[in-house]
Amino acid sequence: MDEKYTLSIHNDSDLSDDWGYIHTWLDVSDGNQKEYISFCANDLEDDRAMAKIGEGRFDGRDLCGDSLCDKDAKPTDRYYDRRPPSESYTFDISKEKYDKILSQYKTLTELKIKPTYEATGRRKGCYNCTTFARELLLHVDIDVLKHARSPLSVKKIIKALENNLSIPSLEELELSNQTDLPIGRGLRRHALNTKLKE
Repeated sequence: MDEKYTLSIHNDSDLSDDWGYIHTWLDVSDGNQKEYISFCANDLEDDRAMAKIGEGRFDGRDLCGDSLCDKDAKPTDRYYDRRPPSESYTFDISKEKYDKILSQYKTLTELKIKPTYEATGRRKGCYNCTTFARELLLHVDIDVLKHARSPLSVKKIIKALENNLSIPSLEELELSNQTDLPIGRGLRRHALNTKLKE
């Protein structure tokens, strides 16, 4: 049986879906196994954390909470299998691109000093979830997110891809980029506890 390599862009742009902060993440699959790729803020101890600039993290614990994750499992595997994206788009990719994106992601996760997280994605040398995903896609010559800075702009891009329309320009996405606001931690924690009990 031939292996089918895919790359999916997943996006949660819904501020009212009870799954916490809006977020963009990726997965790559060889047809048998799926690997999630995510980047987010390292410190979400209070509602101001999304406005801070600091070291980012890759394991997704900010999204499911340490107390809600199995100690022996990767948090992203448990969490992203359950978190429904509001938008998704999947590409067929070559084995070369599959290997290249996983290799680059592994290299970044093993750095002693992690890439810097900054919520707006506008500060040079810093990333948010969307701009990090964009840079990984550009690393394998997929440029559909080249102007994206927030999950709200990714929503517009995915809708364009689904309808075979041209990718929105930077100017067309600016309004979406400027309205990317996180949900407070209290609401996020309540929503996650509710979802995981279902």
